[in-house]
Amino acid sequence: MSETKAARISASLLRWSFGVFLFLIGADKVSHTNLVAEWERFVGPLALAVFPFPPQGIVLAQGCIELALAILILFTPYVRLATALFIASILAVIVDLLFLGNIILILRDLLVIVAGAVLMLLHPRRQEAVNP
Repeated sequence: MSETKAARISASLLRWSFGVFLFLIGADKVSHTNLVAEWERFVGPLALAVFPFPPQGIVLAQGCIELALAILILFTPYVRLATALFIASILAVIVDLLFLGNIILILRDLLVIVAGAVLMLLHPRRQEAVNP
């Protein structure tokens, strides 16, 4: 298998797994099913000071953002932009998690950031995707 083909397959696999992961996490937050986690427990004092919403409202907003970004990643050519926006939102979450001292979640979120960065590197730019 050529390196170019391997890179395309890797980018596609990472795009779909990243997008589906993001969709499932966002759906869990929006539906308040808490199948993945009790999301309100992870809203720290910084988010509560910045946003005029209760923890449930902050989680709902984050879930809506994640659903929108997942749709952009999965079904539009704006993969790199949507991934960059998601990385920015996760960096804000990491800062808030620092106040809670939740190191394991910070490490997990850092891994998600690395996966997003790799997706951005592997995924072709929009112009390249349109004119291969």
